[in-house]
Amino acid sequence: MNTNHYKFTGKERDDESGLDYFGARYHGANIGRWMSPDWSAKQEPIPYAKLENPQSLNLYTYVLNNPVSLRDDDGHFDRAADIAEEAKKAAGSNDWSISTRNISNNQFFRSGSDKCNEMVADTITKASNGSPTVVVGTGKIPTASQFADPKVQITGLSEPRPLSEAKAGDAIAQQHGTGTNGNPEGHVGIVVAAPTANSPGQTASANANPQYGGQVTINDWGFRG
Repeated sequence: MNTNHYKFTGKERDDESGLDYFGARYHGANIGRWMSPDWSAKQEPIPYAKLENPQSLNLYTYVLNNPVSLRDDDGHFDRAADIAEEAKKAAGSNDWSISTRNISNNQFFRSGSDKCNEMVADTITKASNGSPTVVVGTGKIPTASQFADPKVQITGLSEPRPLSEAKAGDAIAQQHGTGTNGNPEGHVGIVVAAPTANSPGQTASANANPQYGGQVTINDWGFRG
């Protein structure tokens, strides 16, 4: 009996249909095609079409029929750009303030708590209609520490990648010790500008520093050595 349910590019395969679940769509590895067309938050005849590349006109192809050079982490071609844009628009927002009480994914986020993980989950959900949740166990929005933990599988997100591969729209997280309750702590945000040779890049996050109190800021957090 094959107990490995994670097949093509590490995505979970459904035993009955034989399809691989990427988050936004299902993929048929045996035919190398998506089971549904790609879509865009903005209404347009052919989302993400580039006339200089005829492969982009087919919304069922996997990474423009170029899997050697390209990868698709979630089944949505330009989902990352949508997430980065949504994160930029959140700058200055106090929706995830430490002083507020929030409900997201049917979870209660109490006042007095950091909500960087809720900010990331809400932003991804708004941009892509799919909330990141812990695959095994709770089914809840991951904590910041879980976002950073390579052993935690999260719906709609790829396995952790090196910081050097960071691109706009990625979730970026770190662990930093334990809290007074003994649970691991961390911080998570969304990359809005990838690092380059001349720039450290930028990340949007619910900033827990006292002067911000959970307000969303955009800075170079996450790109320090």
